[in-house]
Amino acid sequence: MKPVSIQNRAVQMAWWMRAVWIAVLCGIVICGAPMAQAFTAADADTLLAAHTKAFYREKDDQAWFTKSTDGGKADFWMWAEQMEMILDAYERTHNAQQLTMFNHLFHGFVAAHGVNWSRNPYNDDIMWMVIACTRANLLTGNVEYRDAAKANFDLCYARAASADLGGGLWWKTDNKSKNACVNGPGAIAAFLLGRATGDDAYVTKARSLFLWEKATLFDPATGRVADNINSTGKVARFALTYNQGTFVGAANLLGYTAEARLAALYTMNQLCHDGYLPASGENGDGGGFNGIGVRWIARFMQEHGEQATFEPWLQKNAEAAWQARRPSDNLSWCRWPQPTPEGLRYSWGCSNAVVITQVVRPTESVKAGAPVLAPAAITTGLVPAPVPADAPAAAEINAFLKADQKQMPPPGAVLFMGSSSIRMWDTRADFPEIPTINRGFGGSQIFENTLYVDRIAVPYKPKIIVFCAGSNDLAYGHKNPQQVLQEYQDFVAKVHAALPDTRIVYISINPTVARWNQEAEALETNHLIEKWIFQNNSPTQKLNFINSHAVLLTADGRPPADLLRDDKLHFNTKGYQAWTAIVKPRVLTLAALDGVARLDTPASQPKPQ
Repeated sequence: MKPVSIQNRAVQMAWWMRAVWIAVLCGIVICGAPMAQAFTAADADTLLAAHTKAFYREKDDQAWFTKSTDGGKADFWMWAEQMEMILDAYERTHNAQQLTMFNHLFHGFVAAHGVNWSRNPYNDDIMWMVIACTRANLLTGNVEYRDAAKANFDLCYARAASADLGGGLWWKTDNKSKNACVNGPGAIAAFLLGRATGDDAYVTKARSLFLWEKATLFDPATGRVADNINSTGKVARFALTYNQGTFVGAANLLGYTAEARLAALYTMNQLCHDGYLPASGENGDGGGFNGIGVRWIARFMQEHGEQATFEPWLQKNAEAAWQARRPSDNLSWCRWPQPTPEGLRYSWGCSNAVVITQVVRPTESVKAGAPVLAPAAITTGLVPAPVPADAPAAAEINAFLKADQKQMPPPGAVLFMGSSSIRMWDTRADFPEIPTINRGFGGSQIFENTLYVDRIAVPYKPKIIVFCAGSNDLAYGHKNPQQVLQEYQDFVAKVHAALPDTRIVYISINPTVARWNQEAEALETNHLIEKWIFQNNSPTQKLNFINSHAVLLTADGRPPADLLRDDKLHFNTKGYQAWTAIVKPRVLTLAALDGVARLDTPASQPKPQ
């Protein structure tokens, strides 16, 4: 045996002490951290500040993330995803400085890669940046972000979409495989663009991409999302956390809740070891996979009240990411619960820890005098905080909340909710006798209205909710009438859980030229909802049904083309006059019954909105 020198003994002793220290730290995290080790909102700030100090660089109005602590610039998609990390932070803190950082990063990105990204052969790279830019547009209204996202989505979709293998997007321009890593993000990007542009064609593309991924790469028995299918039809069935996450994200945005939940459960139960997300190399593509996965799973959890199922697991990983930081600069890598080594670190690999602590609720509100920062979901006063930029109809919902901050509508009014027909209805003009609030938002399905009951219904304490939705559920939600009934029952249950005395008046799905092909389904849906209301109505339930469908049909049983706009879907001025004539007498009668204040009497005239 070769003799060991004193110097070598010292080195061995140092390594032995380090091994003991690592074992102690890992043991603490794995065995269950006490409250003193739980992470707080201030800890999330600390990890973001450390990442910014180590990797964020700015010159004039251009910024970038360095590749590592040694410098360089992050690759195309790693740059884009760390821009999403900044948006995650803004959605938690609402710190305007983070939007300024994003703007500088966007200009730096354009300086490095141009406004046309077609030179990049990876279609998924383009989709990641499209998502980042569209999220930013929905948060800020900056059309520069939206226009860049739209132009590059369009060019990418044109070159990547094909009927080969049943549909979907090619991963690269060599057209050798269709991967989850482009189709999941592609569906999310298209959905968000639909919200940003108001063009439902993007939502249609989103649904098509998601349904292809669901049919081709998703295992409905387990929730596993396979990585890809090659041009010969062979499926690579291994699963990765970022593919699971974007599948969850797309499913959640499009209303496929069961599929989203199953994919999230697979990630938690099958891809983790001892509950910890899988470790990857910092510098390779896998370095930031877990952050992407967690971003979308956490959003699904929050929007569907699944904290009991997923939050302990997510918080365990967030706590481990916090505890794994290195003392010298508070950087935390992607291989928690192992402590972060000293030496060279990569921005991409360190982004996971930042993301998870931004999107997962802290386990401890206060620590050693640290300030308490309210999560985005917590309300301030009577007005809820803004919704995340990529939540359904985020721009419209946040516009409602902004208006409420300026002036909260009076309680006891009649609230109109639903899709475009409600949104475009001038209820204040057509119902001048009573206070009304209009919270319709375009393209919405019933589940999206249910999602926002706590934000755009409960704070107003309305006496009556007039509700019209369901046509979109049939048209591009691809739900059958029984499923639409269930969605409406869920809406009623959520409203009455918070507002047990509020009456809900459902207006039937109306006949239109554009959707005459779904007339049979519309009639069945109307019948099912009317029957359920009739069977369940009572003085306490306060459920009512208005069948405008039957009245609006022409004498020969056709849709009323003369009452519709050029799109053959929405009412024109004459159409709203006809609809109001049907709905108004019933609503005014119910308003009198429920004690809604009149605006045409001198006794009480609260200002409507």
